[in-house]
Amino acid sequence: MAQNNEKVPATKAPAELPAYLQTDDTGVETIEPSDIVIPRIKIAQSTSHNAKKIITELKDGDVYNSLSNESYGNKVNIFVLLYWKSRVWFTDDFKMRGTIYNDIVTREKVKFGSDTSYCEKHWDEGIDAYNYMVITEKELQQSIKTNQIPFPSIFSCMSAAISSARQLNGKLKTNSLKRIPIYGQLTTIETYEHKFKKGQAFMPRFKYGRYATEEEFKFLKDFHNKCKELQKRADVHVEETEEKQEPVNTSEGDKTPF
Repeated sequence: MAQNNEKVPATKAPAELPAYLQTDDTGVETIEPSDIVIPRIKIAQSTSHNAKKIITELKDGDVYNSLSNESYGNKVNIFVLLYWKSRVWFTDDFKMRGTIYNDIVTREKVKFGSDTSYCEKHWDEGIDAYNYMVITEKELQQSIKTNQIPFPSIFSCMSAAISSARQLNGKLKTNSLKRIPIYGQLTTIETYEHKFKKGQAFMPRFKYGRYATEEEFKFLKDFHNKCKELQKRADVHVEETEEKQEPVNTSEGDKTPF
């Protein structure tokens, strides 16, 4: 029998998602947070050996995406979508033991990790983390152009980097007094090298840029609400998806900057 070698053309995704598909999330009920890899925006350090093996052009101080493996150089423009604080526990070899945080919407306590019972019993051993769900300016513009919903990324600040995060929070709070939502203004994450008494690390510095355009604002508002729903269902969390950085000892005894 003669074989049919005719190639079947690939099916292209529609420019807009048909309304009849937007009904519910049937079929994904059993997908748990531990089954998902959350993109994280991270800062490369001298100890980021795994990331440098994958992203060959990555240099110390570069900002990069842990899932797409895209390097942004020493700065990246983002819009903040959500913020929440958590507490994280690590083992002696810097593997995450667990994390505890309050849900953004319900304020109920959420526990995630392999040993959350240890975390609750040893609260003082945990490290505070300031977490931001973000979208890069580039991803935002691509999403508007293609009318596709992106997956958000998470940027976290811990230990010595928390002072920078508090400055960012102050700016976000000031904007709220002007009735500007958290996603209303572009923020730049820029890195700089900070020397401690024992070692050094690249730290984040936040700068504030233009306000969102009307088109961006409409997209960000809808995306913000979708991200709140994700966080409410605990579909996102602050688990590290890579090997923890080597500790950076500071005069305050901080273990790791982010």
